Amino acid sequence: MNMQKIIEEVRAVSEQVQREALERELMPCPFCGGTARLVIEGEIGHEYCFVLCPCGACGPGKATPAQAAQAWNVRTT
Repeated sequence: MNMQKIIEEVRAVSEQVQREALERELMPCPFCGGTARLVIEGEIGHEYCFVLCPCGACGPGKATPAQAAQAWNVRTT
């Protein structure tokens, strides 16, 4: 296994761990109370991240998973 492949695998595992940690911190959906998840589209360096609930509620698109999670957790009163 070459070094580049090892680096890519470590990066993928690290991103998965970060994603799982962020998903545990997501607040329930403000519409249905359901459990939402982070969605990451695109390629590394050109990602589009947002939070999506099975009911169809969707948070704003952001550049990073952390920004998407933070935006989802902001509630207006």
